[in-house]
Amino acid sequence: MKTEKAEQRASVIIKVQRGEITATEGAQQLGVSRKTYYGWEKRGLMGLLEGLKQEEPGRPSNPIDPEKEALKERVAQLEKELNVAKEVEAVRLVLQDIAKLEERKERSKKNSKRSSTS
Repeated sequence: MKTEKAEQRASVIIKVQRGEITATEGAQQLGVSRKTYYGWEKRGLMGLLEGLKQEEPGRPSNPIDPEKEALKERVAQLEKELNVAKEVEAVRLVLQDIAKLEERKERSKKNSKRSSTS
């Protein structure tokens, strides 16, 4: 129904623009005042111009989904935290190994002192 009315209005506007009928006749055919007709004509012609503007070539970019972007940021943050945790664990294991070596050295020194005093 709305499309039919829009098509009827477009047809009358085209007839007026071609000079086939006057704006007054067009308004009468549509059952509106000339002022209303001119408003529709202006909107129609502006819509035509808007539709024919030069656009960027190629597909339009996908709209940004704020939820997806927030999730991507969260994943990136969690990956950073995971990498830091892995590094901390690696350092902790190295420090444990160093502490074990130090303990062995101390035991070795004590054992060699006991052996030399015996």
